Amino acid sequence: MRTLAELGEPKDGGCTFGNNTRFPIPPEALGMRNLASRTLGPSLRRLSADWRAAHGHALELAETFVDPLRYWGGCHDASNWTRLGSTRGFAWHNGAYTDPHSTPKVMFVRPLRRDAAARLADPVDRAEWSCRATPVRYAGTEPASLRDLFAAMPDCRRGQGRKHSLATVLSIRALARLAGQLGPVATERFARGLDQRELRIPGAWRDADGRWTAPSDSTFCRVLADTDPDALADVPRQWAAPRFAESSDLPALAADGKRIRGANRHAADGARFETATLVTRGGRPLASRCRRDEGGETAAVRALLDDVDMRGCVPALDALHACADTGRAIVDIHGADYMFDVKANCLDTFALLETVDWDAPAVRRHTDGPAKGHGRVETRSIAARDLLPGALASFAHARQAFRVIRERTVVKTGATSTETAYGITSVDAGRAGPDRLLAWNRGHWQVENGNHHRRDALDAILDPD
Repeated sequence: MRTLAELGEPKDGGCTFGNNTRFPIPPEALGMRNLASRTLGPSLRRLSADWRAAHGHALELAETFVDPLRYWGGCHDASNWTRLGSTRGFAWHNGAYTDPHSTPKVMFVRPLRRDAAARLADPVDRAEWSCRATPVRYAGTEPASLRDLFAAMPDCRRGQGRKHSLATVLSIRALARLAGQLGPVATERFARGLDQRELRIPGAWRDADGRWTAPSDSTFCRVLADTDPDALADVPRQWAAPRFAESSDLPALAADGKRIRGANRHAADGARFETATLVTRGGRPLASRCRRDEGGETAAVRALLDDVDMRGCVPALDALHACADTGRAIVDIHGADYMFDVKANCLDTFALLETVDWDAPAVRRHTDGPAKGHGRVETRSIAARDLLPGALASFAHARQAFRVIRERTVVKTGATSTETAYGITSVDAGRAGPDRLLAWNRGHWQVENGNHHRRDALDAILDPD
């Protein structure tokens, strides 16, 4: 059963039931007598108290869904759960169950107290079901709010007939997207569900009767289509900067390009939502630029380096950016060090790294893992060795070469795979041993997991569909 931290925050100001989203029994545990019941029982007995400690109120009911094509729910029957019947077969989309699918689920519930049914049937909500708001305090000057940063952006709309400010429209759109609403129509529905106080806070327009009114879906469409993407991309960076506490132990950065979801639909009118982003190891965006045709992603990433004080940092870049000009710019102009993945696009360097004797005594080694995640077990090992100055003709500043081997095993099927990658860095062995190089190499994925993935979720703010 998932932990309370994984269950997440309650919605709609409170929650009186909890959903057990996943309860698998691994094959190696089959044959252990009453395993499911002995696991579900203690979990359910402490669930309400754990939820109260985390969110300020108790739970009345637990619920779960079982796919009858794969499981029959015997462990829930044995643990005295009640079968309520089958769902109609609709998936959650845009704030409602509107997407039909072909696999209706069987719903089970389990009261967490004897009088749960009577309490839930009461038409009056109980005071203890409301959530406690925890105020956040920052040291020093209070950082600017997201709405204030939206207000500082240029508004490309004509002044005639304009009711809602740019800050109001973008603030409501951001709130709607965080609530899972995709597109202008869903955003309008979300906005119309806000009460007068909630519309007043982002500064909605006030009509002749003194009522705060929500923007229409056409307003959201116009604003999202006309807003400068570079200016909007800079807002999250400004908002997040004072809220992140970064460690100075590992001054590693990562940069990569990203095609924002929906970019193809905008390309016809000349809008470009393909960006290059530079982030810290913790995932905080330092700079972001929209890609232009001139030079593509390589030129965009190199331009990012001019936007940030790079001294003492180590940007990790993938093989696309492994070129002599970028390496010289990072070291000679910006006073930083680089870490490049090397693939066949740098043919001479790649061929040389493939022929290195990685089993020699002078090679330093480190292994991480095995680590489990995404349904697989992965072990990462690195071998690093020194490079003499000038050993690589295209990378005069390179001081170490390394080889990373990633061994993966899919938990469900047992299938195994091995991936070998090569790279170079201008950091010598005295400043970065193999353990730190492996951490930097893995940290490059922070730009994917900590930034690009979130932007795919949040960049629907720019997506009119």
